[in-house]
Formats: sequence, structure tokens, C-alpha cells
Amino acid sequence: MLQRFAPGLLGVGVRQINALVDLLLASTLAAGSISYLYYADRLNQLPLSLIGVAVGTALQPYLDKALQTDRGGQAKKIFNDTLVGALAPGLCAAVGLGLLAPELITLLFERGAFDPAATAATALALSAFAVGLPAFIMNKVTTTAFYASGNTKTPLKFALLGLTLNFVLNVSLMQWLGHVGIALGTGIAMWLSVALQVAVLRRHGVFGDWHVASLLPQGLKLLTLAGVMALLIVAYKAALPYPTSSLLQAVWVAVIIGLSGLWFIAFLQLSGLFDWRRFLARRRPGKAATQQPTD
Repeated sequence: MLQRFAPGLLGVGVRQINALVDLLLASTLAAGSISYLYYADRLNQLPLSLIGVAVGTALQPYLDKALQTDRGGQAKKIFNDTLVGALAPGLCAAVGLGLLAPELITLLFERGAFDPAATAATALALSAFAVGLPAFIMNKVTTTAFYASGNTKTPLKFALLGLTLNFVLNVSLMQWLGHVGIALGTGIAMWLSVALQVAVLRRHGVFGDWHVASLLPQGLKLLTLAGVMALLIVAYKAALPYPTSSLLQAVWVAVIIGLSGLWFIAFLQLSGLFDWRRFLARRRPGKAATQQPTD
């Protein structure tokens, strides 16, 4: 346990080192850059925690059981389904944060010393963070796959590689984009790291028959889901300008989030990505007694 614990601990700790490096780099930029990144990352961390961490935690026991019983095909299916299931809300959250960044920042933070200029700078950072949000959520799934197979060293190697990529990209992009370059570089570094993790999982013994092409149909559906949601948000913003009253701003944001949520639920059902009726039927009282052991 200790042999696996140490690499896992270091792998998780690298994420905090990344955040520290970002702040150190931001300290060399214009005044306020650290605050812009901090407030933007608070919103970015919300879907990452609710989706990425929750999915990774829930995936672990199911994947462990499938691998321990040598059900490689079942393990692959669980991994694929979880990856798609995490990307669906992750992409939608990224689209929402990216397109609604000015409105969200204004509603939550613009008061006192937090003026419109600070809102604009923080909103740009949030939009840049949103670019990498799906990759961070995918990383929770791929890392869990390695841990479930007893491999804690490979995630550590990728974490160290991601740290290096993050530093190089941040230093390069901040020369032209300032604090926004730091947020964007962090996301790009995670996309590169996740792409390499997927390539390694493809060649991994347990997931040897897993390939990217198996996810293409679901990937096209996810892009359609996110694309139409983006169009809905753009159309809503064009039809109903953002109000100046704080109360009306809260209503404006609540309505657009509600409409986007309804579209999200409807699309998952219509596209076959998720069967809500089956889910609700399985959750009814009395159904647990008849549930099959393999479910």
C-alpha cells in the first residue's frame, strides 16, 4: 500500500504545485493579475469538483470490481460510459462559463473595489480557464483508470510532464496575453497531458482493445449538445440584454441556466446518451430488491 501511496500522493500534490507556479508567474505581471486568476478559478473549480471529482470517486469501485474479476470487456465499457458521462456536463459547463463569464463575474463579485475593469479582466481569465475544463474532468477519469489497475506511477509521470508543459506554455503565452495566457496555458497543458494518457491507456494491458474510434459517435453527439447550447446562450444574450439591477441580474442568470439545463436533459434523452426514464425507474422504492447483482 505504501509503495502505491507515495506516487499517488505526489501525483495529487503536483496539481497544487501547478497552482503555485501560476500565482508566482502572475506576480510578475500587472497589479491585480493574481486576483483575476483567483476569482476566475473559484468558478472554474465548481464544475470540476462537482463533476470531475464526483465521477472519479464513483468510478473507482466499479472499475476495481470489473478488473479484479478479469472482465476486461466490462471494464472497457465502464470506462467508456464514464468518460462520455463526465464529458457531457463538462462540455456544457465549459460553454456556459466561457460565454457567460462577464455576467457571472458581474453578478457575484462586482461591488466595492471590484470595478468593471476588474470584471472584464476576470471574465477573460474565466473564459480561458473554461477551455481546459473538459480536459481536467477527463483527467479525473483517466487517472482513476490507472489507479484501479494498481498503477500509481504512470499518473505521477503525467503529472510531472503536465507541470513542465504548464510552465513552458504559461511563460510563453503570458508574454502576449498577460494573465489570460496563464489560464489558457494551464488548459492547453492539461489537454496535451490527457491526450497522452489516452494513448497510454489504449496500449495498456487491461484496456488493450480500447480505441478512440469507439467514442466517435458519442463525441459527435456531445459536440452537437455543446454547439446548440452555445447558440441558445448567444441568442438569449442578444434578445435580452443584461440588466443593471442585481436582483434582475440574478433572475437573468437563473433563467438562462434553467433553459440550458432543460436542453441538456432533453438532448441526453433524445440522443440516447442517457435514459432518464430507466434511471428514474431504477431509483423507485421497491426496485432495489429485484435489481440484478451485475447492475
